[in-house]
Amino acid sequence: MLSYIPFLALAILVPCSPVLSASLSISNLTVASGQTYVVPTSGLQVGGTVYRDRSYTFKTVPSTVQGAAYIQTANNDKAGTNSNFLSFSVNQPVSVYVAHGDRITSKPSWLSSFTDTGANLVTSDATFSLFVRAFPAGTITLGGNASGGCCSMYSVIVQTAGSTTTSAPSTGTGSNTSTSPSSSSLSLSNLTVASGQTYVVPTSGLQVGGTVYRDRSYTFKTVPSSVQGAAYIQTANNDKAATNSNFLSFTVNQPVSVYVAHGDRITSKPSWLSSFTDTGTNLVTSDATFSLFVRAFPAGTITLGGNASGGCCSMYSVIVKSGSGGTTTTPTTTTPTTTPTTTPPPSSSSSNSNGNTYFVAASNGNDGNSGTQSAPFKTLERGFGVLLPGDTLYVRGGTYQGFYSTLKIPSGNSWSQPVTIKAYQQEKVVLTAPPHKSVVMFTSGSHYIILDGFIMDAKGGDSAIGTGVNSHHIRILNGEAKNGYKSGVNAHSGSSSFEFINLRIHHNGSNDFDHGLYLSTSNHLVKNCEIYQNSGWGVHIYSGGGNNPSNNLILNNKIYDNSRSGRGAGIGLYSGSGNFLVNNLIWGSHVTGIDVNSGGSGNVYNNTIYKGTYGILLGDSSSAVKVYNNIISLSSSHGLVVAKNSKNSQIKNNLIYGSGTKDLTNHASTTSTSKNLEGNNYNPKFQNPGSFDFHLQSGSPAIDAGLSLSEIVNDFDYNSRPKGNSHDIGAYERP
Repeated sequence: MLSYIPFLALAILVPCSPVLSASLSISNLTVASGQTYVVPTSGLQVGGTVYRDRSYTFKTVPSTVQGAAYIQTANNDKAGTNSNFLSFSVNQPVSVYVAHGDRITSKPSWLSSFTDTGANLVTSDATFSLFVRAFPAGTITLGGNASGGCCSMYSVIVQTAGSTTTSAPSTGTGSNTSTSPSSSSLSLSNLTVASGQTYVVPTSGLQVGGTVYRDRSYTFKTVPSSVQGAAYIQTANNDKAATNSNFLSFTVNQPVSVYVAHGDRITSKPSWLSSFTDTGTNLVTSDATFSLFVRAFPAGTITLGGNASGGCCSMYSVIVKSGSGGTTTTPTTTTPTTTPTTTPPPSSSSSNSNGNTYFVAASNGNDGNSGTQSAPFKTLERGFGVLLPGDTLYVRGGTYQGFYSTLKIPSGNSWSQPVTIKAYQQEKVVLTAPPHKSVVMFTSGSHYIILDGFIMDAKGGDSAIGTGVNSHHIRILNGEAKNGYKSGVNAHSGSSSFEFINLRIHHNGSNDFDHGLYLSTSNHLVKNCEIYQNSGWGVHIYSGGGNNPSNNLILNNKIYDNSRSGRGAGIGLYSGSGNFLVNNLIWGSHVTGIDVNSGGSGNVYNNTIYKGTYGILLGDSSSAVKVYNNIISLSSSHGLVVAKNSKNSQIKNNLIYGSGTKDLTNHASTTSTSKNLEGNNYNPKFQNPGSFDFHLQSGSPAIDAGLSLSEIVNDFDYNSRPKGNSHDIGAYERP
């Protein structure tokens, strides 16, 4: 499902020491706008929701306010200028922190009585400077955001002065809630350490800003969501050289998952860790990066071995969670059909749990090695040679020559048993092109292969990605395809069912015959990509070689500033049937946002198109095109044009605004039009089009004005559709 990530508001936070004092009460919340603000019981933490009316989350939280009480404001209040905008009561002296958006350069006058802490709070949308001021018990009043509608509403954090307890605050409407790091019934006892060091379990739980060791001041910088707030054992870095088989033991009173964060700089892992499973996630401290391993244990005594690092690097950390869960799962996507599905794309791929894992490292590998993490292969060719269905080859950071037909990746059996080639833990892996060849070209008939996390740089070569002859069911995600002399992606030669997900496809092509993606075959998925600065079209669907490209799904992409050669469109649909163009954001096209011509047919739903010569053009040879729920704004010439010999198209529930010549021009007698909003009275009211933020403001005429489409269940941000009585027009659904 598409998740809505609306424009961020200014957050107001009420801090305490890691979490609020049990005696702190925040009550009598009054907001001039009439919005309902709340104080979440969970306290301020990474992953928490910032606003009442948006799904933005906190990404970085300063340690000074970790776990503090905060007020969930509303981003729609960002334009408020009242001197008495927000008031609330506290029952004891507090420090009030206001997180005010850095994009708002003119700060409100009332904020001058606060002190800039020099720290930043970061959300999934923006960065906020953190200001603080002490207040006595009683009523506290804050002014409006004073941003003139720009950017983000503030957040408010309230913290008891000097508090070090770990109970959630009372909001005056219910009982206090515990925020202990693990299940209230979980007990860790009898900690015994062979070195004689004293290890402890902090009461605050695992969180960004927490201290890693007993004998060092290193702090946690990135904590995977799977272990946020869990109980952890503070070990001692001086124990990093220990090799005892029975080094650390402790007792738990119920079944648990034990996570061990082991330093990535330590390539030779201790033998006892082989009974744990690599989760594929990282824990990062201010000193180093650690791979996270997990194993389930029953109630009783648990014993772990030494670090076995020979004195190198960093001691491990131990995290304990109630229950035997905690393992990761492999995300999936669906192959496009004539009915599109708008489920979220996978952000990563993982190997089948039953397969083998191998490693390649250009810097220190040797093709005579066994291919383990501590003894990696050196070349991709050697790594590919050992793979079977279900296996994963991790590629360590470095530059490698890509593979062009003769270098064969073995095929998998299915999506549950693929062959996976993956950049190790987001290390920078660059694949280069052989002279006059593509960076990546799959051998004939290749199938069920995942290529995850690679930068495919075609400088000096041909294209970044070529699909190969009759290859199918191949997923390429989380990377870049750039600098091709020809197109970034060429899907041709009988290939089908490729998935291009979360890729940046840019600066490809030398003339207007070269494109970001050139799709001449069928059943491909292009999802959550950024496609920009390509010489021809952003996406070009056309029958090269006599193919009839059908049932392709172009979904939730940002397509902008293409047609560098001076000719082209954001998306060109020129062949086939059953193609879907859904929830795309298109701007800066030299001529046309979406061009359907040369026999093209398909479905154009809920796209947002901004500033081109033409918004949508249905040419003379287009037929049976459904154009529903699109926003076309500020085209310099025509907004939507249907040519005279276009056949049997349907133009419904589109919003067309501000066109230089005419908003809707229909020359075809067989076209059906209904419920389109045309003219200068229908400003779509984008949040900030100058910054290409096309979310809808309150009062937009696009809200609830779309045609209800059962197959389009999410918007660009994976927010569910509809939120109101009907679908909104455009790529975003207003919550």
